[in-house]
Amino acid sequence: MTTPIVPRVVVVITGPLDAATLPRWQPRLEAAVTAGPAHLVIDLTGCTGVDEAGTAVLAAVHERLWAIGGRLTLRGMNPRLDQVPPRAPTPPGYRSKHRRRGPAASISSAAPRDAPAGAAPGQ
Repeated sequence: MTTPIVPRVVVVITGPLDAATLPRWQPRLEAAVTAGPAHLVIDLTGCTGVDEAGTAVLAAVHERLWAIGGRLTLRGMNPRLDQVPPRAPTPPGYRSKHRRRGPAASISSAAPRDAPAGAAPGQ
């Protein structure tokens, strides 16, 4: 396992995250993961929809971060995004934690917020 080298990276997704927009978003998400963050936040507040292809990319990002001891938070989940496509992959170690704050929800699939920055996912 590689040790994360950047404390936190935030990627803000606007518009849809789907097969048609993956050429726009996939290189940005790839660069964020390549930076080796301990914590990657993907802000979906402005995201208007996620299809199966978008969900697969998010799962792949999670798997790569998990492998280096990082964690992924999907921030700004709204009711339109709450329905994950039924055939979406579920990466190893995934734990969904919804925290409702009014109309939005936040999903974190790794260590709790109060865990030390270097804590392994799930600890």
